[in-house]
Amino acid sequence: MTITKEDIKAMSAKERAELLNTIWDVIEDDPYTDEAGTETMAELNLLQERLEEYKKNPSATKTWDETYQKLNKRGSGL
Repeated sequence: MTITKEDIKAMSAKERAELLNTIWDVIEDDPYTDEAGTETMAELNLLQERLEEYKKNPSATKTWDETYQKLNKRGSGL
């Protein structure tokens, strides 16, 4: 069965919400059916910890450009 974008647009807001909830239920039931979303609990916990640290002190972080420049200065021997 294929659901097109047009099919979804034709749905009511309630039907869209039900579809979305059903999709999430399927993902939660079997989240490792493909390579996407295969983070371990340790990785998810680490990400959560780092997010909390960022929220406490966002000014202590570096931008991607700053980080890239620092890594680039080290050379390609990473």
